[in-house]
Amino acid sequence: MSVIAQGQGFKHAGSWLLEASTVLLLVLLFFVLILSIVQTVFPSGPTLASLLRAANPFDLMARPFSDRDGLTDAGTIGHESAAVLAEARRTVYHKPAGAVAWTPATQGLELNNRDAIQTLSRSGAVIRFFNDDVLTLGENTLVIINQVQDDMFSNKKRSVLTLVDGELWGRVTPTQRTSAGASSYEIAVAGSIAKIKLDAKDGGKPEFKITVDPKTNIAALTMFKGEAEIATEGLIQLIQSRESVQLEVDQPTPPPRPIPDPPELIQPKHGFEAIYRDLPPRINFEWIEAKNAEAYLFILARDELFLDVVDYAKVKVPYFTHGNLKEGDYYWKVSTLGTGGEGEFSAVLSLKVIRDDVPPRLNVRFPPRTLSISRYMITGETEPNAKVLIDGQEVEVDENGRFSLDFQLRSGSNVIVVEAIDAQGNIAYETARIYGKFGEDGDETTLSPTI
Repeated sequence: MSVIAQGQGFKHAGSWLLEASTVLLLVLLFFVLILSIVQTVFPSGPTLASLLRAANPFDLMARPFSDRDGLTDAGTIGHESAAVLAEARRTVYHKPAGAVAWTPATQGLELNNRDAIQTLSRSGAVIRFFNDDVLTLGENTLVIINQVQDDMFSNKKRSVLTLVDGELWGRVTPTQRTSAGASSYEIAVAGSIAKIKLDAKDGGKPEFKITVDPKTNIAALTMFKGEAEIATEGLIQLIQSRESVQLEVDQPTPPPRPIPDPPELIQPKHGFEAIYRDLPPRINFEWIEAKNAEAYLFILARDELFLDVVDYAKVKVPYFTHGNLKEGDYYWKVSTLGTGGEGEFSAVLSLKVIRDDVPPRLNVRFPPRTLSISRYMITGETEPNAKVLIDGQEVEVDENGRFSLDFQLRSGSNVIVVEAIDAQGNIAYETARIYGKFGEDGDETTLSPTI
């Protein structure tokens, strides 16, 4: 009986194990089904951890304070909207207020209160507010529009934002409807302990830059034009034009410091053209060394707004060399780094890289196929500045591309080769076989072609 009881016990245990395994499998299948439904309903996007990852500041900033050169009117701002995404380059994400997932942001997107905009690596964006106030976001920047409202007491338009990570440039543009009370920004940075108010005074256009380093949680405010008030723990600090200050959590605001002067660019000159055939040329960017400069920030981009950045470099010398630029238009600028932080950028210069693998134009007037004289004036036209060789002999080319040579023929068969070589090494050539029917001494008369 004990053996039978023991067998029944094993049978019950096996039955229980099978039931438990079946239940566990059903639970796992149900969990997978729920995950599939969630992923379908809520599109996946970058995780918050990835969006808030630490990264070195990469300045994709525009020439933000020109009169909106190159900034397109990407739609109008609706009645209920706070702002519009005027530019979006490369990878830019948007998360509406209350939403779970981040979705790709496109140019012309209307932004509302508590919406967030995130730029990823080597990306940039421009946010335009109700009165053409402009914020330009660099790469790896996360900004939240907390509130945009009218101040009934001061008749001011107030833009309230939170800069979580990265850096942004801003410009306040007073308009007729804000003449009684200029525009104002309030930007929470450094653990939301500092609020920065920017007021356009006497019709001016305040220009500023704010950078947040997620590794240290230290923010830096630089005023290029206008003034700002920093409110930290109940204390007010005034930051004037061409001053910079650092903001740190649980620390009093230090005195502002003057920013360094912008460098003066030397070469390549504005509108410079770098032409090549096979390999991109080495282009040397140079500028005059600035006073008290500790380093420089060099930025090269494919657009005037500096949203599509090709190269960003921090250098300690007043020059930078690039040897691998593809064909296209480029823009470059430089700022100075000193004890007062980062200074204002230099003027923006442009250049064009052109690939030329087309042979130069060449038109040659050869002598008739049979000649009874020994000399003939060969003439032709090519591109100006091209080098011309006739049977290996270089001939002079005038400013209009014309050339000529009093050519000595031999008795019998003559093969004449004319080559035109442009500055990029492209070669065009024409050949002709001429038969000379004269004695050894030949007829010394020179025959010129009929033009």
